[in-house]
Amino acid sequence: MNAIEVRHVSKTFRIPHERHTTLVERLLSLFRPPAVETLAALDDVTLEIPAGQFVGVIGANGSGKSTLLKIMAGLLVPDGGDVQVNGTLSPLL
Repeated sequence: MNAIEVRHVSKTFRIPHERHTTLVERLLSLFRPPAVETLAALDDVTLEIPAGQFVGVIGANGSGKSTLLKIMAGLLVPDGGDVQVNGTLSPLL
């Protein structure tokens, strides 16, 4: 039996770009919608962790490690996919 099952999980974040270098830009921004960049932190992640296993997640900065752990711990809601936790989860973030 698997302790954790992650199926096709995706998570995106919207990052606003609010850099105003002049007073005119700041005033004009009041009448325009803010520019937003979409960042895909996780895209179609699937994994199974068997009961009784210890797992470490390694990767480069900004690769989505903390986002994945927060989703598995129930601290973040994924945009897509499903996470099932059977039993007690003790995350170390």
